[in-house]
Amino acid sequence: MRILITGGAGFIGSYLSDAYIERGDTVHVIDDLSTGNIHNIAHLKKHPKFSYTIDTVQTCPPPAPFDMLPRLQMNNSGETLKNVASALM
Repeated sequence: MRILITGGAGFIGSYLSDAYIERGDTVHVIDDLSTGNIHNIAHLKKHPKFSYTIDTVQTCPPPAPFDMLPRLQMNNSGETLKNVASALM
């Protein structure tokens, strides 16, 4: 599968990236680093099935069609945890 993770340089997004890569999926991360950190995904940068963009989806459209889009932008409503749970199922 081709996975796009918005907010993927955050703590949770980086672990999701690891899990999808380990599963054999292709992962693209878009993150503006407002709360994420590039160090969280540094170990994946050279992986052939991993790519990333430092930007937002509002200003940088996703580079390809994707099969799954777990949304990980932070908010105060608990939606992040719901999205992570659904992404892992």
